[in-house]
Amino acid sequence: MAPRGLWGGAIARAPPIANQTARTPKTGGYPPKEPNPTSKIVAQTTVWLDTNFVIAIGRQKIDLRNALELELGTFKMKLTPAVAFEINERLNDPKTRSNTRLGLHILQIKDLPKGKKGMADDELAEKAQKNQNRVATLDRALHKRIKAFGGQVIYLKDPKRVAFS
Repeated sequence: MAPRGLWGGAIARAPPIANQTARTPKTGGYPPKEPNPTSKIVAQTTVWLDTNFVIAIGRQKIDLRNALELELGTFKMKLTPAVAFEINERLNDPKTRSNTRLGLHILQIKDLPKGKKGMADDELAEKAQKNQNRVATLDRALHKRIKAFGGQVIYLKDPKRVAFS
């Protein structure tokens, strides 16, 4: 007897596709695929974060990690020592503490280096120019400075919308 559907009609089962493997009887699922040897060679992009960008991520509650994974694939987020120093100062300020903490949590930055006082914009511009890495910032002057030598910048175009240039 053929299986019946919700309204009593017979359910037609489609034959398996030609290149589809049969289900295994023990697990009921498909057998695991063999790993692709060429998929191991992946260039990892480094994204350097600016202080104002971390605070804006916390304030606007944007899931930056998913947006970057869609655009860049594999990537690594880093902080320069001057940016780490500025973020530590913001964590001690009662006005910006909650947004900074939330931004660090969203970006999954757990261990914040101690850092040292310095010019964060100069360090970020140097990293972008030297290694052709991307910089995430909201600072328009830094944005123009990085774009002048052909660097790539990540910024917030609208609230909740990440843009790449």
